[in-house]
Amino acid sequence: MALTDNIIGYWKMEGDSTDATGNGNNGTDTTITYSTGNGKIGQGAGFNGTSSKISLGTGLSVAGSAFTIAGWVYVTADLGTFQNVFSKRAAGGTQYQMHIDPSGYMGFFNGSSTYESSASAVATGQWVHIALTLSAASSGQLIHYVNGSAVITTNSVNLGSGSATTAVYMGNRYDGNEGFASNIDEFGIWSRALSGAEITSLYNSGAGFQYPFLTPTTNYLKGRKRSRVDFTGVSLG
Repeated sequence: MALTDNIIGYWKMEGDSTDATGNGNNGTDTTITYSTGNGKIGQGAGFNGTSSKISLGTGLSVAGSAFTIAGWVYVTADLGTFQNVFSKRAAGGTQYQMHIDPSGYMGFFNGSSTYESSASAVATGQWVHIALTLSAASSGQLIHYVNGSAVITTNSVNLGSGSATTAVYMGNRYDGNEGFASNIDEFGIWSRALSGAEITSLYNSGAGFQYPFLTPTTNYLKGRKRSRVDFTGVSLG
């Protein structure tokens, strides 16, 4: 499969929170600072940990399906509190939430249980690629990835039962209580569980691999015999 298969939304953070896939999941920014200093590839989004948030509307539902959330974060410091990265959550229910916990571990919350990447904390003061994949909405296999490698696998995990129309927020919770005080860049969500190889490809040895995930074309002359034609004395006019 191609990395573009089943992608729902992708945000490159090049000066705004436009959904690069064309699916229309464009964000509404509140107190976001876009700059190359806040970016992994080009510009990125800077969050202040209090009022900053990107509202992504009421779409982006993965109800009844597998899913993947993946992207780059630059955690300035562990705050001793939860920092919401990406969530579809409201007071009435949660479908999914990716966060950094008070100890610096990347976690998943489905409205009833929290699953942390306790084998590997997200390093501070540097760009880190984080990803969550869930193989099925019911009794699926949840895998936490940090920098392209699986760090913990948990079986029999369910997607949350929150409404498909619950609002989605990046960098904060719906009620503003879990602000992310760092930077986010090149973030995407898929309605399927990407393979380990695909997550490794997104990490790309630390360089990153951004939507639309195009690789350089192979030089069609490579390995072929080249011929020279001598046009000396030939009039071309």
